[in-house]
Amino acid sequence: MEHRSVRIAAVIAFVLGLLFLPVAGPVRAESPKSVFTVGVSQDVDSLNPFVGITAAAYEIWQLVYPTLTQYGAEDFSIKPGLAESWTESPDKTFWTYKIRPGLKWSDDVPLTARDAAYTFNRIINGTFEKVNYGNYVTNITKAEAPDDTTLILRVAKPSPLMEKLVVYILPEHVYSKIDETAIQSFKNEPVDGKPIVGSGPYLVAERQVGQFIRMVANPNFYRGKPAVDEVVFKFYANPDALGQALRKGEIDYADGLEANVFDSLAGAPNVKRVAAVYPGFNEVSFNTGAQTTDGKPIGDGNPLLKDKRLREAIGWSLDRKTLLEKVLGGNGS
Repeated sequence: MEHRSVRIAAVIAFVLGLLFLPVAGPVRAESPKSVFTVGVSQDVDSLNPFVGITAAAYEIWQLVYPTLTQYGAEDFSIKPGLAESWTESPDKTFWTYKIRPGLKWSDDVPLTARDAAYTFNRIINGTFEKVNYGNYVTNITKAEAPDDTTLILRVAKPSPLMEKLVVYILPEHVYSKIDETAIQSFKNEPVDGKPIVGSGPYLVAERQVGQFIRMVANPNFYRGKPAVDEVVFKFYANPDALGQALRKGEIDYADGLEANVFDSLAGAPNVKRVAAVYPGFNEVSFNTGAQTTDGKPIGDGNPLLKDKRLREAIGWSLDRKTLLEKVLGGNGS
């Protein structure tokens, strides 16, 4: 069931843009640490980009790892990311991406086009690694890095996806030490108080499963160190508890609130509610039992759900009108 849903947000005192405002003026004494706390209703299943599948995990990776391009905040147009520019060859057999020069991972190891080539080739040549990113690399036959600032992706045929590849570029010096078997259980979590290696605006410094993820500003971020020192994602299993956290000022921001929780915050002191239309959808997913290209099962899917007629019957049984009115509070179509 597809909707043009309303993205519901509640904000106290801050907006996300605050995280990237520059710090101005001389500092005469040590400034107090600034912390921006975000309330979430879904915990991260894994910090390993080859393992995690939840939306919450992707939100964290987006802050830790770069992609070649990214979506603009104003109009969702394609903007430069790790790549400053990109061009398609005249014969449409390959794409060339110019990678920003002089970049570093958070552990001061140089970040180059070779990291990008490694990431793409690992997905292209891997089996388990294809689970999350296979759709993006199906048409890519090979990745090459002739120098530190040039990435070449060779394609089997022209593709409209090459300007918007949501593939997180990973540090080769970390992941090359983990083979395809070990990667399936690799947690990618902070060890001995050291944040996981990344190159985005923030790094994961601490995680308590089912409770919170604490992130610290990355001084090596190519746009400069963010003005906010730490971002904390606090997990609330109960939607009502998330709303109460906003009321009490325990968190600064939450989005994707359930309609009844959003409505309950009307008139709450120090809480600003914002409702906005976004081009998304809700869906019913079926665990039919995925498999690798050679037929090896992945997961424990119910074989009955392989029957298209059963899935269609479940779809027809959904009362869309009631779901829109009662569950989404009219915030959808």
